Order: sequence, then C-alpha cells, then structure tokens
Amino acid sequence: MNLYDYHYVHLAPDRQIAVHTQPTWELSCVITGRGERTVGDIREPFVAGDLALIPPDIPHCWDFDPSHTDRNGRIENISISMRPEFFRKIVAAFPDMKPCIDRLLGYDDAVTFTAEQSERIIAVMARMRNESRSERAASMLALINMIAEPYDRKISCCDGRDVCDIRLSDVHIYVVCNYARAVTVDEAARCAGMNRSAFCTFFKRHTGRTFIEYLTDYRMDTAEKLLREGSMSVTEVCYACGYNNISYFSRAFRRHRGLSPSKVRRTDRD
Repeated sequence: MNLYDYHYVHLAPDRQIAVHTQPTWELSCVITGRGERTVGDIREPFVAGDLALIPPDIPHCWDFDPSHTDRNGRIENISISMRPEFFRKIVAAFPDMKPCIDRLLGYDDAVTFTAEQSERIIAVMARMRNESRSERAASMLALINMIAEPYDRKISCCDGRDVCDIRLSDVHIYVVCNYARAVTVDEAARCAGMNRSAFCTFFKRHTGRTFIEYLTDYRMDTAEKLLREGSMSVTEVCYACGYNNISYFSRAFRRHRGLSPSKVRRTDRD
C-alpha cells in the first residue's frame, strides 16, 4: 500500500468524480477549468489555480463548467492523497519535522492558501508529474513544509449543526454535484447514511417533498437559469440538466414553469 498517491487528471468535465469522502488527506489543485467547489456545507466558485487541502472524512467535489475547457474539451487537475501513516513515517524518519506535522494534523477543516503560497505549491505539484519515485519523495517533504505554513483561511464545514441538518446538507451537495447525470434515490440515501425506506420518510418529513421532487425542482431551476442566460441551446440545456430525452424535458419544463423551454429562452433574448 502506498503512503501517498499522485494523480494527474486530464478528462471531460462530466467524468470528474462526484461528491465523496476519503480516509486520506487530499491536496488538490486545478490547472485548467472553472466551476463551483463544494467542501462540507460550503459551495463557492473556483478558477484555474484553485488549491485546497481536504482533511479526511469531509464530503467534497469540484463541479466543472463544461464551457471552460482546453481545446480538446477537457479539464485538468492534480491531486495528492496522503494516508495518516505517511505523517507518522515522516516523524519517525525526521524528528525535526514533528512540529510541522503536528501543525498540519491540527487542521480540522479544509483550508485554502494565499496566492503566493498556492503558486509555490502548485509549481511543485506540477513538477512531480515528470519525477521519479525518489524525486517525488523529496518533493513530498517540501510540500508538507509548505502546506503546514500559516494559511489564508479555513473553509468551515459542519460545526454546530445537528445530524438532521448535516444529512440534508449532504443530500443537497450530492444533488448539486450530480444533477447533470443519472441520479438514484439509493445513492442519495447512502450519501445521508440511511437505508432507502428510512431516507424517503426522513426527507419528505423535513423538506415537504420527495427526493425526486427535490431533484426535479433543482434541475428545473438550473434549466431556467441556463435558458435565460442564452448561451446554450434548448438541447444543450436538456442534457446539461440530466435529461436524455428532449421531448420529455420540454414537457416537464412546461409543467413546472408554464412555458416551453424555447419560449423562456426566446423571451429573455427579445
């Protein structure tokens, strides 16, 4: 088992991993692309050069805008996953680094960095792509020192919220990160840490809607926003919002908004 894993990713925006947690520390930077980043219950825009350190067990995802890619229609990012054992090994081999490691492991929330810090850290991460394993080991020690420096700010997550709020927030994050693809109640239930039956009862009681109604409302809100922006065709909006049948999408939109998608798009452009 590797103590750390280096991943260089260059793929279509819709193939980026959905909201997830992991038992490792994750350092992620965006090389090409922009969109909205979700970490815990915080959702905010990101652009190329974005860098964040995510401690274990915090839900997160990067939702890339498909209109901001390279010439091949792809986004590009680098992530490094570090297991807790990695930090113990560093301290055992280099006792002088213990204060640095202790400071790093004291981060309870995800963190971002100053522009100057981000530039230095991303330069090392990019260089590692072409390094040997021994060279990467040296680079990892340099990175640990950099990310343990005083940082710009924390990304607050779930402090002070009860279990109900956390579950609802996790489901909302799941919807925001996955509405553009096929979504199931079972997946949403797993995201909330519940079985399907208990989740359906819980969600309807606390939101007044079924999960599918909630998902549909979010998709319709997003579709109307995209249509009014006018940069995408009705067909493009249909697929961008998780539908694969234009006729069905048009009927659903008319039922929810009282107007056809083409009428909304045309009205806003007049």
